[in-house]
Amino acid sequence: MNTPPSPYDISNPQQRITMLQKLESLVAVLEATQRKVDLSLESPFANRERLQKVRAQVCNTLSVCRNARRALVQPTAITDEDINQVDLDALFAKLGSL
Repeated sequence: MNTPPSPYDISNPQQRITMLQKLESLVAVLEATQRKVDLSLESPFANRERLQKVRAQVCNTLSVCRNARRALVQPTAITDEDINQVDLDALFAKLGSL
């Protein structure tokens, strides 16, 4: 599978800053959403199953965003060991459930 070219050049400091700003905005929205879902879960009338699914998706997305933020702030090369530690079946299952 070929990855499409990115419209951003992360070696360009200005574009890194722009990406980081967009990422920070997204993290803020996701954190607010997470708080709202948590409050909704406390309601006796809450659809708990649906809200727990939403919460899991928000948490997963937040995790991806935080990892991306770390990579933008402190870029490091991906090692063969990093790649070997990825559980591709679990990753595909998560992506398929979105």
